[in-house]
Amino acid sequence: MEDNNNNNNNDDNIEEKKNKKDNNDAAERLAIFSEHKIRSENLPFDIDVWYPRLKNFTFKTVFRPLTQREAVAIMNYYKKRYMEKKGFCREDILILDELEKDIQAILEKDFLPKGAFLRLAGRS
Repeated sequence: MEDNNNNNNNDDNIEEKKNKKDNNDAAERLAIFSEHKIRSENLPFDIDVWYPRLKNFTFKTVFRPLTQREAVAIMNYYKKRYMEKKGFCREDILILDELEKDIQAILEKDFLPKGAFLRLAGRS
């Protein structure tokens, strides 16, 4: 019987430590200068938030979401180009080539002959 109580106490202690860690993680993420806090404060300035309300008063915009694999290929390219890190591979090149063709097709379909500018980030 005593062993069973010790196991229950150990389980309670583990759960208590996990809850404390979760609370500390949340507090850290929401600290005054944390990235999460800064990003949440800037949400009203993200184009996907304000554009639907203001689209009749601003430039035409086309959204082309990235797939997770496209985002990884972009990061791998960046790391190789600017940080001299390994990991950029032939598959990344093929993915980025297809992404470039897709973006070019959107530009030709929706923005010729006037042109457009591209943004990878959502904040304006």
